[in-house]
Parts: sequence; C-alpha cells; structure tokens
Amino acid sequence: MSLTATATIDAPVETVVRAFADREFAQYSGDAAGGSLEDFRVDGDPAGAFTITISRAVDDARIPDMARAFIGGRLLLTQEEHWSAPAGEGGRTSDVVISFGSVPLKVTGTEQLTPTGDGCTLTVTGDVTSGIPFLGGRIAQMAEPVIAKAVQHQADAVARWIREH
Repeated sequence: MSLTATATIDAPVETVVRAFADREFAQYSGDAAGGSLEDFRVDGDPAGAFTITISRAVDDARIPDMARAFIGGRLLLTQEEHWSAPAGEGGRTSDVVISFGSVPLKVTGTEQLTPTGDGCTLTVTGDVTSGIPFLGGRIAQMAEPVIAKAVQHQADAVARWIREH
C-alpha cells in the first residue's frame, strides 16, 4: 500500500535536521506519542550525510485489535533514516526503513524536507508491506492512516521542540 503525507514546519530545514539528530528530541517525540525510546544512534555528522537509527517500544494497547494477536505485549519499532547532505537549494532527503520487531510489516520510503520561506515542508512517500497471510493487505491498509498521523505528530513535535529549546 502506497502512502504520501505532508506537513508544514515553522523552522528552517537545517534546524529541523539538527533536532531530528538530537537524542533528547527523540525522547521528547516518543514520550508525546506514548512510546518509550529504547535506542538512539547517529552515525556521521548531521552537517553532511548521516544516518539516524531509532528504536521505540509501543504498548500493544496503542495497536489496532486485528494486529495485536501478532505482537504479544509490546511492539519494538526500529526506524533507520539515511539523510543526504544539504542540496543546493537547502533541502534534505532521507531514505527511511521502519521495521516492527517480529511482525512481518515494513515501511520503506523517502522523507523530503523542502525550504518554504522561513520554514519547510516535510513530505513522506513510501510503501507499507505486510507478509501476514490473508491479513497482510488489510494490516498494511490500516497502517497507512496511522503513519500519516505519525508524520503530522513528528512535524508538530519538532516545531514545539525548536520553540522550547
């Protein structure tokens, strides 16, 4: 199932990228979404190309009923973001892969931060795939609006974080 989600952030691209690469922001964002930060790593310098790896645990109470049978208590999400160096116009792109522990569900896509005057636009495009027999398509379809909400949550959280710090 393909997905596209867009959100506006009232901060410049590089300020947003620095926040994304900050462990304290990852903790803040995860807490606000009801998850717990399990691991956070940045490989490389965020001024250029770099990679962020984030692992968060989510209680199964936040998971749709149909998917709970495959989870068993809590779900560990691991998100890898491979960020490009700044482009000539100041934008940044990240190839993203999100895995869901032992659940055969995966999100692959691209995050694009595009300058817009004093702020930027975050656009996420990608695909949700699930290998669960008979239910995989329905679970992937259910995941799409959840991911769109997560993109808006991330945009709102980073804007708040930047204002507060």
